[in-house]
Amino acid sequence: MCGIFGIVSLEQEPQAAFVALAELNKARGNRGFGGLWGDGDVLSRFRQPQPFDPTLVPAQAARVQLGHIRAPTGRQSTAVSDVHPFSAPCGWLAHNGLLLNHAQFPQWQVDTAVMVDSTFILGGIQAHVTAGLALPMAIRQTVEKLQGQQACWLWAKPEGALYLWRVMAPVYIGHGHGRFVFSSVKHETANERLAEGVIFRLDPHNLTFAACETFSFYSPYRA
Repeated sequence: MCGIFGIVSLEQEPQAAFVALAELNKARGNRGFGGLWGDGDVLSRFRQPQPFDPTLVPAQAARVQLGHIRAPTGRQSTAVSDVHPFSAPCGWLAHNGLLLNHAQFPQWQVDTAVMVDSTFILGGIQAHVTAGLALPMAIRQTVEKLQGQQACWLWAKPEGALYLWRVMAPVYIGHGHGRFVFSSVKHETANERLAEGVIFRLDPHNLTFAACETFSFYSPYRA
C-alpha cells in the first residue's frame, strides 16, 4: 500500500519535519514519491518515479507540504505520469488504497494513457463538479460508487483548501500549536485516527478542521 502524509502550518515549516514523515511512510512502499508545496495560495507539484530522496524535495521550508509515497498495486511503472498527486481543474489528489470496480466508470478516467486506479477518483470528482455539484458533494457522489480502500487528500485548486477522507485505509491526524499533521503511519505528531465515511476540510489560513459531508461505504472490518 501507498502512504499519504502532510503538514499545513500557519508559519513556514522546515523541510525536516516533512522528510521525517516521508521516511516513516516508506515502510508502506517506496517505488515513487510526489507531492505539493507552497504558501497555501500558490502551490507547486513535484513527482519522482524513484525511491524517496529528500534532496529531490524542492522546498526547504513551506506552509503547505503534502506528500505521497507510491507502492504500485497494479502494473509496475517508472513513468512520472503514474506518480501521485494527479491533477484536474478541481484539484490535486493523492490516494492510498486499492479500488475494485473503477473499470465500471471509464468516463472518469482523467487520462487514457494513465491506468492508475486513483485517477478515477479524481475524474469522478471533476465530472460531478463540472455537472454543477459543490466539491464536498462531488466527492461524496464519487466515493460512494467506488468500492475498495481509500485514503485520500485533495487540494482544491479554486478555493485553496485541503480535503481528507478514508475507507479502511488508515489516516492519522494531529492538530495544534499552529500546525496540522496527517500520515498513513501513526506518528507522535499524528496519532488520532480519522473517522471513516466522513469528508473533512482544512482551511490553511486558520487551520480550522471540520467535517463537511458524510458518505456511505462498505467495509468488512466494520463491527
